[in-house]
Amino acid sequence: MELGGKNFDCDLIPGKTPSAEPGAWRIQISLREEGRENRFLNVMQVTDQGVDQVHKVEKIETDQFVGVIIGKHVVLFQKESSRVASAATFRLPQSEGYRVFISDLAPGKWKVTHANEAPLEMSVAMEAGSLYFTSKGGEDHLQR
Repeated sequence: MELGGKNFDCDLIPGKTPSAEPGAWRIQISLREEGRENRFLNVMQVTDQGVDQVHKVEKIETDQFVGVIIGKHVVLFQKESSRVASAATFRLPQSEGYRVFISDLAPGKWKVTHANEAPLEMSVAMEAGSLYFTSKGGEDHLQR
């Protein structure tokens, strides 16, 4: 790990270090500029050996959420450290269908509304704080 311009290697301890390559596959992120708050989202795509094609990854951001579109999957996280308690709206490119995962929602009954479709009534559990549904893109509304 690099901290303050110094690289701190992992020390090998005979009998205690399980590998000769501790930390060899780590991800190290450096800030573009110092700030009070920083957000990082790493996307890892695992493929078979010899497969060169991976899904396109596109950032998506609203006033409340930030996340990514990965192929036909959408993952959104609340920007703040609290849960969304009342309503949210986001827009996706038109598609045959996305699988949408939204985290950091307050527990309770939520209504998911897509253009020209009947609303979906869904429940968010306290422990999970998330919803999972399909969308054809366009504007989606969440209402508690």
